[in-house]
Amino acid sequence: MIKEIDELFQAILQTMPDAPEAGLMAAADGSMLIKVGSQYYRSVDEIAHPQVRQALRQAIKQWEARL
Repeated sequence: MIKEIDELFQAILQTMPDAPEAGLMAAADGSMLIKVGSQYYRSVDEIAHPQVRQALRQAIKQWEARL
């Protein structure tokens, strides 16, 4: 799941020239960990960068639509 969402997230980020480097990974407990620049977040709402936050929300919605 995390890998699939990250693929969608990366595709969206590529269309945003000013977006910082960001990605998703699994935390030790299996939850999603979000890296934006050098910062790590555990939820979408914690992301400080509004464009990245919106891009991740969009990726999640795209992934959910596939289910």
